[in-house]
Amino acid sequence: MENKLITDKPITIIGVGDGAIQILCHIGSECKGNVSFIMYNTNVEPLECSKDLGNDDEKVIVVSCLGGDCGNSTAPVVVREARKLGKNIMAILTLPFSLEGSSKLEKALESAKEIESIADMTIMIQNQYFMDNYGKQPIIEAYRKADEIICRMINQIIMI
Repeated sequence: MENKLITDKPITIIGVGDGAIQILCHIGSECKGNVSFIMYNTNVEPLECSKDLGNDDEKVIVVSCLGGDCGNSTAPVVVREARKLGKNIMAILTLPFSLEGSSKLEKALESAKEIESIADMTIMIQNQYFMDNYGKQPIIEAYRKADEIICRMINQIIMI
């Protein structure tokens, strides 16, 4: 039996930054039905974002790995523009590993706070959890585990 997810409700899944794009590449092959993807790997202007989001989708899922320039600056813009368009917004955010430094974490938390104040629902995932629990393996395995869990989460949301 093929394990494909089917939805008839229009949903847009937006990946912001390298890490989020990697996650969406994993789930893209598992989604079937009325799901569209938008990926931003650079800073985006509000007007561009509004044009991209100007469809009939009610539900928007924004995925961003915070800590880098793109995630910290673009994810809040995307969420704000989706709100202006009356979308139901869910944000799935990852926070940097502790080895990436406190400055990066502070910036990520600032962006997360802004996103959380706008989105209907926000889920924050500490990357450090994966390092602590899968750290005896190469770091790439910690990233893969995080991707896998986020993919499962998104797939469950799509089915609702």
